[in-house]
Amino acid sequence: MTVICIAMAFCSVIVLRTGAGSQGGFLANFFPTKYRFSGIAVTRELNAVAVSRPTPLIAAALVVALSGAPWLVTEYLALCGLVTFVAVLAVNSCSAADVDS
Repeated sequence: MTVICIAMAFCSVIVLRTGAGSQGGFLANFFPTKYRFSGIAVTRELNAVAVSRPTPLIAAALVVALSGAPWLVTEYLALCGLVTFVAVLAVNSCSAADVDS
């Protein structure tokens, strides 16, 4: 159990925070300077509403569906990570705004 707690803490502190730290630079490429702050704020908040808020409810339902086993939750989170990875690859090549504009 201690190993699991250490692994979860590592993932939370190191892995997730490095992604959050790079979001500003990544998202800034999609909006002209005039709209950059609003564009990034709306993007992050819509993500929170659409993805982040229902995730605990979905996770709880998946745990209940397997009588307490967490395996469906891990598969759901892996699927979310895969969708994110594919989306970043797709939008990385088609950023519309010039950083200097």
